Amino acid sequence: MEPMPKLDRVAGMREQLEALLGRVADAINEARAWRSPWRGAKRAAADALLNYVGDRRGMIRYREFAEKGWQIGSGPTEACCKTLTQRLKGPTEALGRRQRRSPDGAGIAPPKRPVEEVLDKPTPPNDWRPPEKFARPSEIVVAVDTGPRPRDTTRMKQTPFDLSGRVALITGGNKGLGAAMARGLAEAGADIFLASRNEPELQSSLADILAATGRKGGYTVADVSVRADITRLAKTALDVMGRVDILINNAGMNAPQAIDAITDETWDRILEVNLSSIMALTRALAPQMKERKWGRVIHISSIMGEVSKEKRNAYSATKAAVRGLARASAIDLGPFGITVNCIAPGPFTTDMPMSLLSDAEKKAFADRTALGRWGDPVELVGPTVMLCSDAGSYITGQTIFVDGGYTAR
Repeated sequence: MEPMPKLDRVAGMREQLEALLGRVADAINEARAWRSPWRGAKRAAADALLNYVGDRRGMIRYREFAEKGWQIGSGPTEACCKTLTQRLKGPTEALGRRQRRSPDGAGIAPPKRPVEEVLDKPTPPNDWRPPEKFARPSEIVVAVDTGPRPRDTTRMKQTPFDLSGRVALITGGNKGLGAAMARGLAEAGADIFLASRNEPELQSSLADILAATGRKGGYTVADVSVRADITRLAKTALDVMGRVDILINNAGMNAPQAIDAITDETWDRILEVNLSSIMALTRALAPQMKERKWGRVIHISSIMGEVSKEKRNAYSATKAAVRGLARASAIDLGPFGITVNCIAPGPFTTDMPMSLLSDAEKKAFADRTALGRWGDPVELVGPTVMLCSDAGSYITGQTIFVDGGYTAR
């Protein structure tokens, strides 16, 4: 990048701020930091500007301009100005906030137009993508605002875990782990769409989540063991929500049978629910993720795909199979910015294990964990949000065990 001449120290605020944003544009163009959200660009912009400030009094003015841009900017512009402010803080602290005088003693020349007018640009739509090269100063605020439109959330806003503007589809979202993950994603800013066979539970779960988070959402009744229902589920979700950015394949079943007692009907149904439905729904929703070059897919596996116990033949087989499916799909979809991972829960207090296990078996599961207890469904939210957000953008084809240390023994 060619050096930028020193800026006129008595120029108006508009000219100074436009020059600052122009330098930011050049730095971002050089950094090309799309996959490392703005970190390289922020460092490059701050370092480049510092190189041409000239003296500590000049730093004071740059710090004031950066703070102004921070206050009225948005998205990456705000982030760049904030970084510059922090980098200038140390050298300027001792000098205070003195204003420098112009040569005629008349003070700092006022801006020709208020900075608010200069930066008062319309917010781009959520699916806007940046041009091949950034525009120069007068368009820079529009050009760099590439993220989802800001929403009214205070939990994770403007962090790598923020899901504002995303839409998540969760199968089996009516209760248990599915409902917990759906609520966690909504609290992180995502709109949600739920599916299961039980409509009253779906209605109740969705109403509770939306009332608590203020997000948008919808649901449909679907049996994932029926291939036609999978097709209808995908179409309905896209029609109602407009897009699906995040897919959580959570629906599953278990019917313990010894290897010499498994019926064809049980085997086929478990295979369809726990494995084939995951393939079918991912296949249906992946194309629209590929179009946007962004997507997150999570298959819910189990520790029973790594270890097992008696009569878990079909269940363990399918839960191990989805891990292989995730690895292969991650390779297929990775070039399109889509990650595919598995979460393997350990003993969680949900309806399925509570209805299948005896008290002695429940105690044995708890005793085997390193923490000596069963997990609460809310404890699955953290790993889920991480994998669904930019915080997990470099994790794909992996299985994360959330088991309290069960498989550590």
